[in-house]
Amino acid sequence: MGKVGEYHLSLGAAVFLYGPGQPHSFLTPSIPTSLLKGEQAICSHGDLVGDYIYVEAAAVALTSPLEGEDNGSVNVTSAVDRRSLKQKI
Repeated sequence: MGKVGEYHLSLGAAVFLYGPGQPHSFLTPSIPTSLLKGEQAICSHGDLVGDYIYVEAAAVALTSPLEGEDNGSVNVTSAVDRRSLKQKI
């Protein structure tokens, strides 16, 4: 976030959000959906890298700079990669 005159500016981005309402073919809903049906959860090798963050956590992180007067950069990340996410599910 930066300050220009009387205005505070901030920019945030989140890459891989997950949460309610996702299509069942997406990674996070596909695993529990398959397992609940008694089917095998088909996944890739897990070497793909991506930062996954739950949609509500991203909303909190992206809106929190609006409540303060901090200036500077705000990074929103979960530090959860695809393999770790699949193991947690």
